[in-house]
Amino acid sequence: MKKYQYDPAEKALLEKSLVPFVIYQAVNKRVVTLAVSEGFCQLFDLKRDEACDLMDNDMYRDVHPDDAGRIANAAYLFSTEDAEYNVIFRVKEKNDQYRVIHSHGKHFLTDSGEKLSVISYTD
Repeated sequence: MKKYQYDPAEKALLEKSLVPFVIYQAVNKRVVTLAVSEGFCQLFDLKRDEACDLMDNDMYRDVHPDDAGRIANAAYLFSTEDAEYNVIFRVKEKNDQYRVIHSHGKHFLTDSGEKLSVISYTD
């Protein structure tokens, strides 16, 4: 499967949103980040390129070790079986304190038929 490409203007609009979310696509059984909102970057105190790299390569890096397996399982079921993605977890901040995050996901189809996922995050 080919990675979906947003129109540059549409992607810029998504990335300017102050609502914390990330849009993903499963490509060859691997989750690929398509868009990261400004709200997500602010919530997790990350620059956009750092957030994209983290989501693509080490998504659970700052997640509390007791929560990582449960989140990974929920993400797997969400992507393979269309199960609900509704997860509460702890994430380590730069001050080494943990904060509680609630993430919720939905799948949607693009106009051209690609299945994408949007995950929203709240603290």
